[in-house]
Amino acid sequence: MTELSDEIRDEIEREITKSYIGGLVDGRATITVRISKVSSYTLGYTLQPMVKLSKTRPFSIQTVDDWAAKNGIYAEVKETETGYTIDINRQRDIARFLEQLYPYVQDKMEAFEIMLDDVLPAMDRGDHYESKESFVSIIEDVERIRQLTEGKGASKYTAEYFRDEWNL
Repeated sequence: MTELSDEIRDEIEREITKSYIGGLVDGRATITVRISKVSSYTLGYTLQPMVKLSKTRPFSIQTVDDWAAKNGIYAEVKETETGYTIDINRQRDIARFLEQLYPYVQDKMEAFEIMLDDVLPAMDRGDHYESKESFVSIIEDVERIRQLTEGKGASKYTAEYFRDEWNL
């Protein structure tokens, strides 16, 4: 009976931790795609999805990092002048992170959906290398995420910028 109670207690602790992290991500995280000019790429640009969370104190960041590590998600913790950040940059890890926290978010639910259903699958297929049109299509999804997250991750590189740049 004690063993079952320990299992139940452990499950409750895992759910509380996921709820806590979901709330942090919902309220404080940036979910976006970094767009960079790289001349060695065929289209001259590269896309890097990312999830970033910043806090002034280390406890929350350490909690997220511990949870991520236990769930096979690679995250990088950095100390900055103003506090601490945790970054998740690999597509596979971002997908796993968002999938596991999806039931625990409210405000960023639609941004999670766009990243999970549209952006990451398109990038996994290599659409951003395939053609200028498919690259712009991904940027349009990124702009939808920016709108939903109040412009976090804003960039000069918009779909309109690339349409003008490439005469589309």
